[in-house]
Amino acid sequence: MHAREPYTPGGPQLLIDRSLKNLADLDASREAFDRRTEDTGPEDSCRRVTGPCGPSTTCPRDPLESGLVNDGVYVGNAGQDAALDRGWLLGHFKDAGDPRHSEAVEIKWGVHPRGDERPQWVKGEERTALLVLISGRFRVELPDRSVLLEQQGDYVVWGRGVDHSWFAKEESVVLTVRWPSVPGYAVPGKSRA
Repeated sequence: MHAREPYTPGGPQLLIDRSLKNLADLDASREAFDRRTEDTGPEDSCRRVTGPCGPSTTCPRDPLESGLVNDGVYVGNAGQDAALDRGWLLGHFKDAGDPRHSEAVEIKWGVHPRGDERPQWVKGEERTALLVLISGRFRVELPDRSVLLEQQGDYVVWGRGVDHSWFAKEESVVLTVRWPSVPGYAVPGKSRA
């Protein structure tokens, strides 16, 4: 077992600084893409490829162009896409033709304001879950204990049969992976969309 890095007050600011640098790098990438397509035209940079479904044409795209692509690839932004489906990015609830459809696993990008909580415990859980803290402070309630996730990367895993609930102690972002993906766990009174 390795030792965890000590928490530093500058930690959140460091995360913000890195995010701003990533945005600047993305802007530079978009500008380079725009220059390349202005100089040669988008059709000149396309190429013919043969994939598992036969021959097709592929062209460079904007690095964050969202949406379904004809080659079975979906490019998106977790924050934007999650807002469309209560945080869920991948699982049985996506359309069958969507690359994000899966009977095996569910993935959620959860953005929770301070004080947000699951109003009812999940009981009779049939899945295994992994919850990873991206930012904030987030408490997971389990039958015999409370687990407080405080540092970026802290995580908790619970298995089948473990009831749970949660509470956002601060504004928090968490990534949840559950398997398998099974219907029937929506909070009563809330729709998926």
